[in-house]
Amino acid sequence: MSALLDTTNLDAMLAMLGEDFRAIVRQYAAQLDSELRSMEHARQRQDWTLLRRLAHTLKGSSGNVGATALAGQAAQLERAAQQADAQAADAALAALAPLISATRSALDAGGYT
Repeated sequence: MSALLDTTNLDAMLAMLGEDFRAIVRQYAAQLDSELRSMEHARQRQDWTLLRRLAHTLKGSSGNVGATALAGQAAQLERAAQQADAQAADAALAALAPLISATRSALDAGGYT
């Protein structure tokens, strides 16, 4: 397990599903930027319900593909949105962009895409 990815789980899923799993991971990685923009927009509008839902979705999809660090950061954003804590939400959102980039790079480097 790396700091970013649960490589044990990723390797097991890749061995079981092969190219189908790679397709899932590629789709996941391709939508990350759009999801971040949606969360930033919800935060700007102070739409805490939408932000919480989007963060929850990112947490789940990240967990499903073994992107554990990104899932953890999304959980922090989900909690901040649940509490309508603007400062915590801003900090969690600021940490997401570089983490998305690092996660995408790690998935590529690991041969999961």
